[in-house]
Amino acid sequence: MRRILLVALPVIVVIFAGCGEDSGVTSLEGTWVGSSSGYNSGVYEERTAKLVITEVREDENVFVGYKQISSEGEPFGPREIIQGAVGTDGRIFITDEDGFILFELSEDTLEGQYLETGKKDATVKNYKLVRE
Repeated sequence: MRRILLVALPVIVVIFAGCGEDSGVTSLEGTWVGSSSGYNSGVYEERTAKLVITEVREDENVFVGYKQISSEGEPFGPREIIQGAVGTDGRIFITDEDGFILFELSEDTLEGQYLETGKKDATVKNYKLVRE
């Protein structure tokens, strides 16, 4: 019996320790602003991106919000609705109206790539956003 306890106790501690961890979805809520650079229909461009996460569902690890893009010196353009989820490995998956973003969060920086495909156009961009 003692042997079973010695083997089982560390496993039980690890399981319960993992249950209390924050999923990370609550730490995403708010405004993130930074750079967006890459190719849009074969043309390289650098812009400013804003991602605003307005609502999170901690129990489901999902969230909603919007993103906006600004050209140099211009105000932000129209809002594009986003929806996302935090995976079990901590990666952040976001879809917008026509593309997909994969982010990783380190401290207060979101870094990732955006992909969009279409019959004539394709977009690939790198994002680096910080909490505002």
